[in-house]
Amino acid sequence: MKELRHATIDWAGKQGYGVAIVDPAVVDAAVAENAARHRRGEIADALFQTYLSSHPDSLRAAKPWVSAVLVFSMPSPAQQVTFRTKGRAFKATIPPTYADDAPPKAGLAERLAAPSGPLQGWRVEPVRIPLKNVATRTGLVTYGRNNVTYSGKLGSYHRLVAVATDADLGGAAQAGQVALSVEPARTLAPECEGCGVCLAVCPTGAINEDRFVVHAERCLTFHNEKTDPWEPWLKPAFHNCLVGCMVCQDGCPRNAGALSFLESPAEFSEEETECLLASAGRGIPAGDPVWNRVVAKIQQIGLGGYESVLGRNLAALLQAGK
Repeated sequence: MKELRHATIDWAGKQGYGVAIVDPAVVDAAVAENAARHRRGEIADALFQTYLSSHPDSLRAAKPWVSAVLVFSMPSPAQQVTFRTKGRAFKATIPPTYADDAPPKAGLAERLAAPSGPLQGWRVEPVRIPLKNVATRTGLVTYGRNNVTYSGKLGSYHRLVAVATDADLGGAAQAGQVALSVEPARTLAPECEGCGVCLAVCPTGAINEDRFVVHAERCLTFHNEKTDPWEPWLKPAFHNCLVGCMVCQDGCPRNAGALSFLESPAEFSEEETECLLASAGRGIPAGDPVWNRVVAKIQQIGLGGYESVLGRNLAALLQAGK
């Protein structure tokens, strides 16, 4: 249905989203490629098991009703959250892709299938796929040297979200709209050639010229999202965000002027901040009314699920004076 496809692309543009319409075979090819790279040792086992091992080998076999997958690139601002400690206010940054886990990601499928949406009457559901691998195959995004994806004027400050549908959205279209090829797109963005800024600024040496894929086992984000004890080489001074890391993106020339910030409505009082810091190293306090308030605010800022690491990460930021 050419009209349905064009209506979907037009709807996405009006929301400020980029979109690619993907054949399920492309998703399966991306899953197979990641598995092969894992077997060759190009993807660290811990990284693969944490982020990539849950994708089905065949999307169409797992969900026979799926005729197309829509991958969206959405604007994603950073968020600043205020913590009060020792009589002063301290602002911590939450990078893009964390701060907006609720809107607009939640409800995307419902909006597409709503009476005012382009896919009214069709089945539309969120779906887990290897987002970066699929999106780069379509031309929707390109890879930077830091293995972060870039999307037009948004730079790397965007999030990728996928939904599956039984709507007939097939047919030929330009790259970035419909992906029918199962061939991988592993080339760097032209702007990365001869640049090297991200290599120079990465605090942990995760980005090298010796291979296309970064050394994820050295990536700060990989470590400060996990509850495992930090490696001895992981210094507090490396930390720059409440979770994750933005150093390679902050310094990237492609991101000049692209980042926007939201001031979080949640603010942590001294009592709440101290409660969060005290949770580091001794586990989450059960039944503590102050902790209950802390958890509610963590969920409000879109970091539900990270309660067990935020106290440790905040302590590192305070120690580093960031």
